[in-house]
Amino acid sequence: MKSKFKVRKILKKEYIVIFLMFIMNMGFFMIIPYLTIHLTNSVGLAGTIVGLILAFRLISQQGLTFFGGVLADKIGLRINIILGSALRSIGFLLFGLSTSTFLLFLAAIFSGLGGALFTPAIRAALIKDISSEIERNKIFSSLNISDNLALAIGPLIGVALLKVDFLLLSIVSSSIYIVIGLLLYALLRNKTVNGKAIQNRVKTIDLLVVVIRDRNFVTLVVSTIGFFFTVQQIYVLIPLILDFLDSTEVIAYIYIIISGSVILLQVPIDKFLNMLRISNSIRILIGYLMLILFTIPVTITLSIFSLLLFVFGIAMSLIIISPAYNTLVSNLATKNTLASFFGFSTLAAAVGGALGNFSGGYLIDLSIRFDSLSIPWFTIIVFNLIFVLFYIFVVLKGKSQNSKLEDKVKEIS
Repeated sequence: MKSKFKVRKILKKEYIVIFLMFIMNMGFFMIIPYLTIHLTNSVGLAGTIVGLILAFRLISQQGLTFFGGVLADKIGLRINIILGSALRSIGFLLFGLSTSTFLLFLAAIFSGLGGALFTPAIRAALIKDISSEIERNKIFSSLNISDNLALAIGPLIGVALLKVDFLLLSIVSSSIYIVIGLLLYALLRNKTVNGKAIQNRVKTIDLLVVVIRDRNFVTLVVSTIGFFFTVQQIYVLIPLILDFLDSTEVIAYIYIIISGSVILLQVPIDKFLNMLRISNSIRILIGYLMLILFTIPVTITLSIFSLLLFVFGIAMSLIIISPAYNTLVSNLATKNTLASFFGFSTLAAAVGGALGNFSGGYLIDLSIRFDSLSIPWFTIIVFNLIFVLFYIFVVLKGKSQNSKLEDKVKEIS
């Protein structure tokens, strides 16, 4: 009875953190969708400069999250959270106040670097005191729902504030980060989350080596590049195809399908998979197969319906893969290396996203050159099949061999 009460108490605290992250993410989606329009129309920057500013923001976050995670494990999770929140707050405020190109690049770097600092730290804090794989899965599923809820609500609040002034929008978004950062700093005040006494004795290079030398972990991260590559197509390939079909008004439905599916189906699908006792390792494989299955109709006939089916397939893979991936990452880490592992795990999104951004436009060019709009979809299927094979023969096989080795060690001892 006492242990059950303890679990409930911990989970209650974790769900407060998830709610605060929802507010944080809402602040992000309030401003980011309208940043391009502001920089182009209000500030008067050329499209190339705007693209570079956005690229700097993305690289500053995705490219440095691993080092942000290592830093969090070294100096303490709470410090990283407050530093990251402050940097993003300054970055978003600068977007509203500045017309100087230099300051706008600085805003992009600050906002990206802020995310690189607090993202792995918050994820580590979320499950640091939870050892049960089932409970960790529940936490990451709830996080997935909250992220998509923020994606649905954030732009609506953002457009309302934008009607007044972009500066007001940037001030509100900036304020959200500093307030939530302070709340998280206060909420996570306990020795297990700070971990300073242990971490100050650990060299930064040792944390880096621990992560990189974990073969099971590194191969797991590599195996999800295909997933992130495909997810990125909702921002690149699909809008370009819809523009080609003179149906750009359908773009709005893409985000409704993605966020709506996750919000409505995450819990029922989790319960169903738990009922069947399907492990997180197999869930990633199922998610990949869902991606491939829902891509096939687009190769047969290109229509709005087949495109929306593809989008639904992405939503289903997000529901299945995202919590499973984060849970597996957390299981492979120790309490004192959680942030480092979460930081490194985002490199799959960085590499997959970068490849997805480049390939989306390039595949459309190839389609026009060879007069065949099926090229992108066959490429996506083949690309995902390569990662499915890698996952089966490298990740799952490696895991199986490690399990056999552990059993032999137990027999000897």
